[in-house]
Amino acid sequence: NKLRYIYMSKVLNATEYSYKYDILTLSIGNKSYISSEFFDALQKLGIYHLYVISGTHVAFLSGVIFGVLKALKLPLNTIKIIIITALVLFLCLNFFSPSVFRAVFMGVLLLICSFFKKKPYIAIISLSAILQILMNPYVIYHAGFQLSYVTTYFILLSRPFFMKYNGLTQLILITVICELSTLVIVLIQFNEISLSGLVLNIVFIPLFSFLIFPSVIIFNILIYFPYLEFID
Repeated sequence: NKLRYIYMSKVLNATEYSYKYDILTLSIGNKSYISSEFFDALQKLGIYHLYVISGTHVAFLSGVIFGVLKALKLPLNTIKIIIITALVLFLCLNFFSPSVFRAVFMGVLLLICSFFKKKPYIAIISLSAILQILMNPYVIYHAGFQLSYVTTYFILLSRPFFMKYNGLTQLILITVICELSTLVIVLIQFNEISLSGLVLNIVFIPLFSFLIFPSVIIFNILIYFPYLEFID
């Protein structure tokens, strides 16, 4: 909690512009500085999940750490141990939210299994779900828990189908799978569905992956260096 407070103070004092509130949301899931109307709009557009810390953030964070350490010529096993440590710290900073727990737990176990050349995806996601339910049985009513696990299960079970296609086709197919697999849950939890979500996700997922997430990571690094106005 203290680490989280120190980080938030650093971000809030780093700039006078309002994007710092988005940085807090995308980095540690703090939504208290952003209006509920904004999140309602994201929900209607069908891209709310991009503002929720989940597997995408965890995967990108792992990828960046891997890329930097690989460039520094560190041994592969050392890189894996550093990524595991970073992911556990990231989970703590996000107060063990269901979607982050699932993503981090899967990431850490997959990295551990990679030491033994194994990738038991379904077993790992099932184990993480069981652990969360044992820790808090009421988590099964949490929208983040339901959406996170159902989406991940469907993507994993559909892998043999979409892996034979190229990048753009894969993105479209995964987006369709995510939309269809969570349709009933979204209706139950939010009483509405977004017809524009399918199209907008095809645009916004690459935008977040290749521009916004990297910008967030760069910002988080730069706040520990002297202030440079042109970067702000």
